[in-house]
Amino acid sequence: ADVRAVFVGPALDVAQLVEAIPPGVARWSLPYPDVPALDAGWDELIAGQPRHAGYVTPPPDRLLALIYTSGTTGLPKGAMITQGNVEFICEHFLEHVLRPLGFSIGDGSERLLSYLPLAHLYERMACLGASLLIGAQVYFLENIEAMGETLRRVSPSLFVGVPLVYARLQAGVLAKLPQGRLDLLLRLPWVGRRLRQAIRRQLGLAQAKLSISGSAPIAPALLDWFERLGVDIMEGYGQTENYAY
Repeated sequence: ADVRAVFVGPALDVAQLVEAIPPGVARWSLPYPDVPALDAGWDELIAGQPRHAGYVTPPPDRLLALIYTSGTTGLPKGAMITQGNVEFICEHFLEHVLRPLGFSIGDGSERLLSYLPLAHLYERMACLGASLLIGAQVYFLENIEAMGETLRRVSPSLFVGVPLVYARLQAGVLAKLPQGRLDLLLRLPWVGRRLRQAIRRQLGLAQAKLSISGSAPIAPALLDWFERLGVDIMEGYGQTENYAY
């Protein structure tokens, strides 16, 4: 790809990342505490910039993005995603998933938490794409160790995860309330209802209209466990090459 600029954000090896950027490529730093000052910062770039006007939608066959895949379905490659790919998925995701589930469109009331790699199609479509599609607020996780606390504070209306994340959320609950005792309490009508509400609040999923799992198969037993708590997880599958359709 003919890359002219690289945005640098928080990373465990940010110094090595910066050193690996070839000469002649602009280095723009995002506003995070541990990101060094580079050629320019995000605030500096957007300061005083006029609002974009005169936008014309590209034709459907126009290349919109190169999204790299490690080769699960073949050799590693940069998948060529066109404007038509994105429009097709967005229309169907909006009409067949988001609208039927009662998501508000354009008023900024919906919330998402972004913490998976945006270089991957899954996060780019389900979080970045959805936020642009419905005009949602996006919160970014700055510290993976604070995942649970951040999830509770944000309480997203759309939550996107991989099976490992859901397994760790389950483990956190069972560490405080063993499965046998949980099963017993859930069978009690009034107590079970209140307990389900409390666990969903503790997980940060009390306001989630939709929870999605992708990138790997999720165990049916894990889906059933969350369903008993009132958290219905939609399992998705798709290839990078066709924008996860």
